Amino acid sequence: MTAPVETLEGCLKCHDKIEPMHKFGPAATLDKLDHGKDALGLTCTACHGGNPAATEKDTAHARPRSPREWMREGKFRIPERSGPLLEKESLEFVRFINPGDLRIAGKTCGNSDCHSTQSNGVTKSMATQSRMRTSVKATARPARRKVSFKFRNQPMNRED
Repeated sequence: MTAPVETLEGCLKCHDKIEPMHKFGPAATLDKLDHGKDALGLTCTACHGGNPAATEKDTAHARPRSPREWMREGKFRIPERSGPLLEKESLEFVRFINPGDLRIAGKTCGNSDCHSTQSNGVTKSMATQSRMRTSVKATARPARRKVSFKFRNQPMNRED
């Protein structure tokens, strides 16, 4: 009796030369996945989600709510400033695009032996609390002289 052969994820049908997240050797730059897993035994969908059994793009990938927003020159592309777009998307799609996003890190990076300590700790950081976020004016236009901050819903203005 032979042991059952482990099925590879469908991702490798199209992404067969993908660079693994975790390398197999210290000098390696573009090692291939080994039987669909990286050096820590993680598969593509362990981090990115999606349907591991699918072999067609439309059923394998998480779909955006607004597909046109993600198109560049007729092809799916992640825009340079995708943050505002990701705010409107489902968590399934956020995971697909950016598994390290703090909204879903507990299901990806923080759900393994890789980064559970960091993932759990960063959620308690002041930098992730909405009360400490700078205004859109400050982040969207860093060259402006007047930068406005809000803390506990109390506006504070600062001249640079």
